[in-house]
Order: sequence, then C-alpha cells, then structure tokens
Amino acid sequence: MKCNDFAWLNQCQKVNHFPGSFHFGRKDKLWINLQCLATFCGDESLCSFHPKTYLLPHDLKELRKEWIANAGVNKLMILKPPAAARGNGITVIHKWSQIPKSVKQSKKINKAQLVVQEYISNPCLLFNRTKFDLRFYCLVTSFNPLRIYIFDDGLVRFASVKYSYDIENLNNQFMHLTNYSINKKSLTYKINDDAEAKTGHKWTLKTFWNYLKQSETNLDVEKLKSKIFDMILKTVIACESNVDKLVKKHSLHKYNSFELLGFDIMLDCEFKPWLLEVNISPSLRAESSLDASVKGQLIKDMLNIVGYKFPLLDDDEYVENQASHLHSDKSFLKFKFSKEEREKHKLYERSFCDENILENLTPDDVRQLMEAEDELSRCGHFIRVFPSASSDIYMNLFVEKKYYNLLLNEWEKKFGNDRMQGIAFLQSIAERKIHLKGVCIYENYDTDENSSNFGCDTILFD
Repeated sequence: MKCNDFAWLNQCQKVNHFPGSFHFGRKDKLWINLQCLATFCGDESLCSFHPKTYLLPHDLKELRKEWIANAGVNKLMILKPPAAARGNGITVIHKWSQIPKSVKQSKKINKAQLVVQEYISNPCLLFNRTKFDLRFYCLVTSFNPLRIYIFDDGLVRFASVKYSYDIENLNNQFMHLTNYSINKKSLTYKINDDAEAKTGHKWTLKTFWNYLKQSETNLDVEKLKSKIFDMILKTVIACESNVDKLVKKHSLHKYNSFELLGFDIMLDCEFKPWLLEVNISPSLRAESSLDASVKGQLIKDMLNIVGYKFPLLDDDEYVENQASHLHSDKSFLKFKFSKEEREKHKLYERSFCDENILENLTPDDVRQLMEAEDELSRCGHFIRVFPSASSDIYMNLFVEKKYYNLLLNEWEKKFGNDRMQGIAFLQSIAERKIHLKGVCIYENYDTDENSSNFGCDTILFD
C-alpha cells in the first residue's frame, strides 16, 4: 500500500500498515535509520546488534578497503536485494569478483541496488548442528504516542542441512538460510506438529527457551530475552521519526493503522543476538498445528489490541433501531485543542521534562491515558514494552521530543507497577466526564464502573 493511498481511508477503516513502514522492511532504509540513531546519540555501539552493512554502489569503495584489509582471510559476506523477502535473491560470497559487475559499474551512486552484510559465520548450533533464527512478533499500534508490544511466543526456524564453514558449501541454501519458504523444499526437512516438541525444523519460542534453561545452565535466559527486547525497541525508535512524518502527511485518521512486524534474530556461538532483518508482512499462514498454535493466538490478540470498532451507520434505520445502545467512539476521533492544551504541549516539548506533567491534566491528556489503558487491558499474550515502567532509559533516543511520549512515560513511572490505582484514578475522572470537553459527544456515551474500558465499543475476538 503506497503512502498516498492512506488518504482514501475513512475513519472507520483500519489496515495493517502505517505510511512509511518501508523504513523497517527495506534493508537499506533499516541500516540507514540505525546508523542515524547511533550518530544522533553519539554512540557507535548503540546499534552494534546489526551486522555491518554496505549499500552498493554507494559504499563500494569502503567495502573494497574492508576486503583488502582482510585479504587472506576467508571472510564471508551475504548479498541481499534491498526490498526482497523469503530468502529471494540471497547469496553467500567469499571473493570480491562475486559481486555483480553491474553494481560495480553503476553510476546511480545514491540508489541502493544491493545490500552486502557481514556474514555471521559462527552461529549458535544446538544438538542438531543446523543454523537457526528466531522470529519475534512486534506490534506497533501508534507512533504518536509510540506504543509497542511484543508477543510472548514466536518461532524458531532451522536450516535443513547441518552447518559447515567450508566455502565449497556456500551455494547450499538449505545450509546457510533459515527461511521456511526455502527449507520446506529440502528433502531432509522435517515438519513438527507438536508445539512443545524439540524435533523437526521448526519449534516454538517457548519450547526453545525451555530447552536453553535445561541445557545451558550457565546462560541467563531472561537476560538474553531482555537484550532482544532492547534490540527491538531501539530498532522501532530508530525508524519512528521517519515513519511518523509520513503518518502525519498521509493519514487523516489516527484509527486507520497498525503494524505487525516480524523480527528475524540470530544467535552466535556466544549467544549474542543479531538482528538480520525486519519483515513488514510476516506470514500468518499456518501450515502445521505448531504454526496454528502460535499464529492463531497471535492473530486473536492482535485484533483485540488494535480495537476494531462498530462503524456509524446513521443512514440504516434498521441498524439504528436494533442497535441504538451501540456507538462508535467519536470522542477519540474528533476533538479540538484548547489554548491551554497547546501551550502545555509546547512547554513540555521545549524543556523535554515530564516532571509535573500529570498535574492539571487536560481533557486531551485524559483521553490519551484512557486510550492507552483501554488498549493495554486487551493485550492478551502481548507484552507492552513501550511505554512501560522501565522505558525512561529510552527517552533520550528520540530525535523529536513528543508530548504524548512524555505524558505516557510519566504515567508509567507513577502507575506502571500499580495499574489498578491508575485505572481507579481515570475512572474518577471519567465519572465527571472531563475527557469529553472539547469533543463531539455522542448521546449514549457512558462508562462501566467494573471495567477499564472507558466507553469504547471495541469488538473483542474469542
């Protein structure tokens, strides 16, 4: 879906992309965004979880110097098209002459025709001695404020041939690539239909974590998970500014979009996690009962979180009569800032300080907090990693200091470890209907004292 197409969506339509999501999915854009984040923060090691990457032909001279410096060493590189997926067009090379002449001779210096990455030649190998990668699912429901969730399960995808560093085997995709779309064609590929079994060439992430806890007694599995979550957070933040600019330019309604991202991560022999790529259209097809056990729950929880709402059908007299108690929550879609709200936004964005931001909450503040709590109450097996009670350490990574991020960050610091107290506070405000000031109020708007849902008619999937 192209950026210009988002302007055609009405306020009741929702699609599984944001304008500019290619900043995650294109390998060249992802590398540029990560490098920009490291430069902005003055820390080259900030994004060292991504293999060193060269964008050709722009970085051809730099790559040549690197190649000469490592002369005599069988250093492997992996070539990838910038925008391909499912292993298409990927090759592993060990000689300079293997880089296509068309790229070397190209005069289109600023257009990435090929991505060259340092190959992780020392991968972690389990008892089956094959390479594998980890598929994490990350859900972004909003870019302003930024709200990020990570699913608590995922997939472990194994290559179907035992790994060897021998350069004679570089053309064997079943050895060097872990993509399911490639390995399912291998004669040695074994399907695993048991979500808890450690057999075949695909496991669940939960099974993998349990395996590591049992077999790697010196490995802190929870610390490894935290490192991977940190990688995912930094990657989303690295792309956040560019995506949000396109969201503001092309999206008319904040309700229109959400993004499910597939993060492909590999562990080396020292259990260091490496980000290989991000997929903006991860496959949700279930080709086995193991797939269904992971992706079925994933899809259900994702649809619940993003909050599909009943559209207004004012011209349908039958629907209006039969379902008059239902409403589409207009209050979160149409509102106007007061002068006081605009001044408060400017004050805190200029100072980049969130202290006292929860004092004298404006109606718009309350709406944002309610929306965030409503959404979190439907998270199912997703874990919200931003904002969170510990997300304060990421605030300095943002190129643009956004008011709503400051607001939710301070809210999490105060109520992140005591959600019920925060919900009770918002319920007391909802009873006074403060959050409805300055908005289009629908006549049937009410609140449920026994729920954290402050009047949003959201369709829930069982």
